[in-house]
Amino acid sequence: MSHPGSRDILTRGSEVLARRKGFKLVGRDIEVAEISAALMKLRRRNVVVTGRGGVGISAIVLGLQASKQDYTTPVDIVGKRFFWLNTDTLFESGNHQVINEAFSRARDTLSASHSAVLVVEDASDFIKFATMNGCSNLINGLMGDLKANRYQAILETSDEGLGDLLKCDSDLLENCTLYEVKEPEAGNLRIIVKEVRAILEAHHGVKISEGAVEAAVALTEKYKLTELRAQPDAAITLLDLSMTNFCRQAHIAPQHIEALKEKLKALGEKGAGVDEVRSQLMKAQEEWNERQRQVRALYQEISDGEEQVRALEDEARALKEAHSQRVSDLQANRPASGYSPSGEAGDPMAMYSSSDTPDVVEVRKRIETIRQLVVTATHGYAKKVAEVYQGLTVEESDVLRSFSALSGIPVDKLTENERAKLRNLDEVLSRRVVGQSEPTSEVAKAVKRARLGLKLPNKPAGTFMFLGPSGVGKTELAKALAEALSVPLLRFDMSEYMEKHAVAKLIGAPPGYEGYEHGGILTNQVRRNPYSVVLFDEIEKAHPDVFNLMLQLLDDARLTDSRGLTASFKDTIVIMTTNIGTPNFLDESISFEEAKKLALADLRSQYRPEFLGRFGGNIYSFQRLGVEVLEAIATKELARINALVLAQGIRLTMSSAEMRKMLRGVYVAREGARSVLGYMDRNITSSIADLVLNNDAARGDIEVVFDESALSIALRAKNVAREECAVARAI
Repeated sequence: MSHPGSRDILTRGSEVLARRKGFKLVGRDIEVAEISAALMKLRRRNVVVTGRGGVGISAIVLGLQASKQDYTTPVDIVGKRFFWLNTDTLFESGNHQVINEAFSRARDTLSASHSAVLVVEDASDFIKFATMNGCSNLINGLMGDLKANRYQAILETSDEGLGDLLKCDSDLLENCTLYEVKEPEAGNLRIIVKEVRAILEAHHGVKISEGAVEAAVALTEKYKLTELRAQPDAAITLLDLSMTNFCRQAHIAPQHIEALKEKLKALGEKGAGVDEVRSQLMKAQEEWNERQRQVRALYQEISDGEEQVRALEDEARALKEAHSQRVSDLQANRPASGYSPSGEAGDPMAMYSSSDTPDVVEVRKRIETIRQLVVTATHGYAKKVAEVYQGLTVEESDVLRSFSALSGIPVDKLTENERAKLRNLDEVLSRRVVGQSEPTSEVAKAVKRARLGLKLPNKPAGTFMFLGPSGVGKTELAKALAEALSVPLLRFDMSEYMEKHAVAKLIGAPPGYEGYEHGGILTNQVRRNPYSVVLFDEIEKAHPDVFNLMLQLLDDARLTDSRGLTASFKDTIVIMTTNIGTPNFLDESISFEEAKKLALADLRSQYRPEFLGRFGGNIYSFQRLGVEVLEAIATKELARINALVLAQGIRLTMSSAEMRKMLRGVYVAREGARSVLGYMDRNITSSIADLVLNNDAARGDIEVVFDESALSIALRAKNVAREECAVARAI
């Protein structure tokens, strides 16, 4: 068994670069320069490079090797000798002794090399494999070498794997510089994607329009799907997927044939030129069918040729084995005096001395002939496929369709004009949150200003605080805003952060504590969803230390987690809700304006001025709900229930008088609309379930009636006997 040597598990940077023909790093000059600077330092001269999956960490590190050819690169970097660790080869034996010996030889090679830099492409995998194979000493040896400055290292890892790396050595960041690779800015992202475009075009055989590139960048920037990784990988993956779908569709429904079909349809049965278009369509279809027949014939020729080559290779192998067996038999049976080492005429072995017999040579000639035919057929196949794609270009609409299928967002919503969406934002929010005109209007205005760039650059896109009693629409407005802007809602219930130690959950536990390596819930979610609405619900329940974090978040639009990774809030809308001042809003003896003043006074007495001042006046009060508003909310809820029971063939109706009776009976001011919605959900839906189960004939219009004395719901249908379909259910 051969054991891997240092050359097997260490690959020189020049060789790695040579394998990536045409490699060119663009749009990442700053990252290369900053990593180069870290390698040139006297202290902490090793680098842990981390980032979200898809940001291109490996490409950036390879760009260091490529930069050595640039005359502007510092000589300190030019003099570095980069070695890539082949983790798969190192651990493939599964024998811890073999692994230890191979890694020890690699460490010796690195220590003996001048200015050596070890590159570990996925350091978390290296740690996992070392641990699984009983070779934890490899990790200790590597870390010991780095501390002793025997050589340098670049350890690559994703955000998720950073925890494994930090856990393996508590002093890691004492010897290493932690460098976070972020998603490229919009300008650099376009440069990167356009550079990759040529590679995608060569692979798929079709062109990509500028509009398609812009659409891929814009969509993946705006919508952060879990199916896609970080930029630039997200945009590149979407383009690759769009081209794949486009090529599939080009075979299913060729564009030129579809265009003729549409033209024929537009002309009608008796329009002028119908016969000519129909003739063109028939000819195009015949040519297409013939091309498809030729492609399949060439493919079959290639397949048959390859099978013949495999069969002939087996035949040649069998002939050689038979020849070798004959030689062995002759050697075993030859007389001692009859053998001449020189292979003279008297030597019975001379005729078998050739490695290939005439039969084998003949078979090899046939193999070569067939291989040439396969090569010719392969060229013909490629030519015919190229004819299929000739002149075809992936357009913006193709990217939109692929993204729609991936995300589930309708194409018309994706193409909705951003300005039109912002113009209608006030109306959209008002339809969703009834009876709160001031908050919905003011929030819409603030969001419009932020989306048009009329905000301070180092602040969140919007910061709001909502005051009011429970159940009046504070949380619902946050949900409606996220939905209207097509961004995720990140919700944090602050009742979960009442204890001092719970604050660490937001940004991560301090070093040395359990969970330190995982980072914080808040920072992790915002890093994954930079465009989002962040809701801190009922902040009055949070521990006072939480507000120290909020000061930095609201002021600088960023938070740094316990691992040193930064989460930017520049593109987030931050909303905080509170029930402070609720008694004032529920007091019917005072006006709403008076209640607002008293509630704001309560707010100022509880929170520091520097905290409230960071909202810039965006503190809005929600008023208690009137009868008209409650009726509108109940009507919406009845419509929602109707949508659920539609499949049963039932349509619910409830008169305004019955609805007002229900509101008088079940509405609880301190619970707000939740008391009404909860009652309707429990009682109407349960009554419908009982009705359907007890009466197979229950169909059509069913009237909802409220009994004030019993506080119960009754359902009555015109086409079902009264005693059969009236169902009462007390609270």
